[in-house]
Amino acid sequence: MLGIFKLNSISKLVKNININIPYVFGTNAYNQLGSSSLSSPTTSPVAINYSDVIFASCNYGFTFFIRCSTPSDANSPRTLWAIGKNDNSFGSGGQLGSGNYTSLSTLTQVSTTTDWLKFIGMRDTNPTYSSYGIKKNTSTLFYTGNANSAFGTGWTNTSVIGNKPLSFTPVDLSAGVGFLMLLSSAGTLYGIGKNNSYQLGSGTTSDRMSTFLTITSGVSSFQCGLDFTLAIKTD
Repeated sequence: MLGIFKLNSISKLVKNININIPYVFGTNAYNQLGSSSLSSPTTSPVAINYSDVIFASCNYGFTFFIRCSTPSDANSPRTLWAIGKNDNSFGSGGQLGSGNYTSLSTLTQVSTTTDWLKFIGMRDTNPTYSSYGIKKNTSTLFYTGNANSAFGTGWTNTSVIGNKPLSFTPVDLSAGVGFLMLLSSAGTLYGIGKNNSYQLGSGTTSDRMSTFLTITSGVSSFQCGLDFTLAIKTD
């Protein structure tokens, strides 16, 4: 759905480049490619007119961008923007965190805070949709959409970005269908949600609801698939 990033024709290996241009291609039925002017499908990579994107994620019909004019400056504002599907036509909505259930046809800033690291969408099996984000040096998970439908007690279905205090500081996150993983600054992997295919790594198929399960330590990076998880360990 969302394409590649090109650093103004300069090698991706070059550090501290301030201009990050998103290239997009594929279906654009909900303007999830970042512009309502693009055709659906867009058949080959097209640059969209934002030169300050440092992170992007996409899910079914919606996209998040984190924008920063000076990514080499640790104190430069990192703002959260969204576009695409946000209504409740599938019995869910609010996953963009814009404060309502109206889909967005233009890229819109959905948070006034300026220290975002990542923000991703998740599809549940119902299907319902929710989204989750982390900030710099913050022991909190931020969420919007149908989190209560996904994770139960202690979570709220909302169209406004809420927060969930954590006992650790997350530095990365990834989601499969109905489950979410967080990596802490100490290298510990945590999970919550569906576990029908052992995707939480707990040794059982019991779902983990409400609170996060400690899975394993010594993790340097990880990624969730549809119903599985891959982690790279250092020990």
